[in-house]
Order: sequence, then structure tokens, then C-alpha cells
Amino acid sequence: MVMNNDCQRDDAKVLSSIISPSTLVYKLAHEFALNADVLSCQLWHRGVHDTYRIKTHLGERFLKVYRSNIRKRSEVQSEIELTRVLADAGLPVSVPFKTKDGNDLFCINAPEGPRCCVLFSLAEGRALSGDNNDDRINILLGKCIAEIHTHWDSYDNDFDRWRLDHVQLIEKPIEMLNNKSAWFEADLDYVNEIAQAIVPKLANSFPLSKPEFGLCHGDFYLGNICFAEDGAPTLFDFDFCGLGWRVYDISLYVSAYGWGCEPKMVEKRERRKESFIKGYSEVRTMSDWELSSIEFFTVCRRIFNLGYIYSQFSDLWGGDTLKLNVTGELRLLKEWIEFYEPL
Repeated sequence: MVMNNDCQRDDAKVLSSIISPSTLVYKLAHEFALNADVLSCQLWHRGVHDTYRIKTHLGERFLKVYRSNIRKRSEVQSEIELTRVLADAGLPVSVPFKTKDGNDLFCINAPEGPRCCVLFSLAEGRALSGDNNDDRINILLGKCIAEIHTHWDSYDNDFDRWRLDHVQLIEKPIEMLNNKSAWFEADLDYVNEIAQAIVPKLANSFPLSKPEFGLCHGDFYLGNICFAEDGAPTLFDFDFCGLGWRVYDISLYVSAYGWGCEPKMVEKRERRKESFIKGYSEVRTMSDWELSSIEFFTVCRRIFNLGYIYSQFSDLWGGDTLKLNVTGELRLLKEWIEFYEPL
């Protein structure tokens, strides 16, 4: 066994720490002048980043603690600025709070490196299950994301966000997936073949101008949306936002990929897509190429998930989780491509 430099060091290398709630309570009191107003702080979710639920006398908040090796400070800063642009326009998004000194974020020196922290308002309402298919909700969501896309088109400031193109959606994730191939048995030849077919199409076949191409949420699905009693949505978690094709954003919701391709599920998916596009079209009419490319961009996201999410974070979430996710993802991917023939 060959020992790398990390193994030869006396001090252990930390991939990703878990910041204690007591440390965060202290930091929140200092950064936001909350003092004794913080009633509780609880680690709520470990995903790409860590999210803590904060209870104060002023209401609930969510604190996102970004992983140091995933997002640079400038990228987090741009995410906050782009989110605030929407909030200032009255669009329904979770609002980032400024510190008492007027900063958008603060940092904690963790063992693995500095971690950016941002305090967000609570997205009011309730989450809906992934199988929800209420026409009224779909129409409202379509109109909501169209308004976000359209408003962002007027934003001309510089920002540091990734480009959701063939490199970020396919080439980098495929490399990440192949680097983990020893951890599981899967038909990676099939995935690589699909990726090779997608890359030139993404690189050469679609327009790169507004309104079809522009700023996107990047992770637009029910897990990042809460709904008021009247069905009005509030979006949060813009961590994946960046420049990309708007139909990619749309595909994340309307495809309902996990439903599979049984006839009843296909019919249900078409109903979701029809009502969503009806709402979207109240703000912007989609082009013919966009409407015909939804199933294609669904495949792009699945390959992105295989590499960027499942493979990249397998050192944190475990090889068993990686194996389970890759196996299930490939089964659904083959069904999708066989049924829709999107390539």
C-alpha cells in the first residue's frame, strides 16, 4: 500500500467538519447583534453544504454553512447578490440577511479551511411531496420561474458563478464518476457513450443568447420550494445558480424523473409539463427547440448528478450511498432514454 502525504502527517486532514451549534450561536450573536435572541440552533440538513435551523425571538431563520472546497467566497457573494436582486423586485425567494456591519456573509475558520456562512429568512409555508401534480401549483411555478428568468435578464453587473454548459454538466461529472468506478459495479461504458453523444450537441447546437440562455436557478425542484396556503411558492437554495439554458431549469421540475416511464406516470408527467408551460408562457413564450429539448436536458442533469453529487461527495456520504444512488440512477436513465429517445 502506497502512503500519500496525508497519511504520513501526524495531524489528520479533515474533509468536512460539522460546526457545533454552540459555536454558531456565539457567531450569530456577534455578527447579527442577536445577543440572547437565539433560542436554539440545530443542524438541520447535510447535503452539498450544511444547513442549520435557527429559532429566535424574531422568528425562524436558516443558516447555510458552505463547504470550503466547493464554493469560493466570491461565488457565495454572487449567489447572495443575485438572490437579493430578486427579493428587491418582490419576487418570492428566501431573503439573505446582512450582518450588523452590512456584510452578506461571515466566515468560520474550520479545520479544513474557511467556511462561508449566510443567514436566510424562513421560506414560509409547507413543502409538497415529489408526486404532487396539482395543476394550479404547476401553473404558479411556471409563472414564478419565468418571472425570475426574465428579471435576471436585466441584471448587468459582473458575477462569479459557474456556466452550466457541456463542461460543467457532462465532462467534469463524467470524470468524477469514472474516478470512483472501483467502488461499484455499473455499466459505465453505457454512461460514457451517452456523454459522448451529448457533449457536441450541448457545445454546438443551442443558442447562447437571452432569453433562452441566461441565469438559472440550477436546482429547481420541489425540495427547494415552500408553498403558502393559497399555493403561492417561495424559492430558496440558489447554490447551483449560474448561466445556462432556461429549458434546463424547466426540465428539472417538469420531468419528474423519479416517476419512471410506466404509462400512468408518463401521462401524469405530461399533465405536469402542460400546466407548468401554460404558466411559464404567461411571461415568456418558449421556442420550439426548447419545447422539444426538455427530455434531452433531463439526461444532462442525471449525468451531472452521477458525477458532481453522488461521486464527488461519496467520501462524505459513504461508498454504500454512492453504490445505491448510481445503481438506481442508471436503471432510471436507461428507461428514460429507451422511452423518450432524446438523443
